[in-house]
Amino acid sequence: MRSITRSILAPCALLAFSLGGCADGTAPQLGLGDVVSDSTSDSTSAATARVRCEVRSDGPRSKISVDGRNLSPAGGRYFARVQSGANSAEAPRQTAVGDEAEFDFDSNPNDVAAGATAIPADFIQVVEGDDVTAQVLDDSGTVVASGAADCRAR
Repeated sequence: MRSITRSILAPCALLAFSLGGCADGTAPQLGLGDVVSDSTSDSTSAATARVRCEVRSDGPRSKISVDGRNLSPAGGRYFARVQSGANSAEAPRQTAVGDEAEFDFDSNPNDVAAGATAIPADFIQVVEGDDVTAQVLDDSGTVVASGAADCRAR
């Protein structure tokens, strides 16, 4: 289903985007400031994995967060796998809240005690380009989303 958001909607714009054109055979004219978004239901949206990471030299410390979105089935069980250089780690399976699951990896003992998966302080290998790659996998081990990040150094 397509939707249109705009402050002043062209006379047949909604009809044109939902059915392909205006009743008189013309195409709608969208003006400056018009926002057209193609939104689909969550069941057909592709799953994504947002990866954020941080490496500290004064600690040292490695910290990685993987957020899975639009996971299907909603409420399913998922786990995450991260890799940096030759280092890899896997978070335990968890049940998604709706279509989202979040996984944290950390070398800080306080964050590990709060539920993050433990990784060594030197886990993140800083290289040119992406330092960390991540995968979100379903309960059977099939990759459903992946992502990468160039880690922030502090």
